[in-house]
Amino acid sequence: MAFEILVPFLFVLAVVYGALEVGSVFKNKGVKMIISVAVAYFAATNEQVTSFLSQVLPYTIILFIVIFIIGFIFKIVKKGSKDWGLTVAIIGLILILVVRLQSEYYDFLKALPISSDNFIVIVLIIAFLSLLYAAYRRGGGGPTTN
Repeated sequence: MAFEILVPFLFVLAVVYGALEVGSVFKNKGVKMIISVAVAYFAATNEQVTSFLSQVLPYTIILFIVIFIIGFIFKIVKKGSKDWGLTVAIIGLILILVVRLQSEYYDFLKALPISSDNFIVIVLIIAFLSLLYAAYRRGGGGPTTN
């Protein structure tokens, strides 16, 4: 029972606080926290909000993971990564996510204009090209003359 209230409370708290932080409506962090806690409290005590969040939250988590991975890839591609182990780990996470999406959301993949196998191949190609581009942007490693 407490878990059903705690998760929506923390989720709404984080979203409202993040929105207030990004929107820069208030400069004082204490005011942002008070507003966020108040909105989260009322959201967590409303049964309609908690039932809606319990239905939507799994998809929201997947969306946040995808956005995080895409943002991280853009950061790697834009600045170049000095930690290639981390880059490979992120690309591995992308591939695991794609394989997981294929098995869990088969109906979603059937709605795509391409087959699910082609979808995975396209994602693999994009991940591989992202890694190559990141390596290219990093530079170095070219032939040396003595």
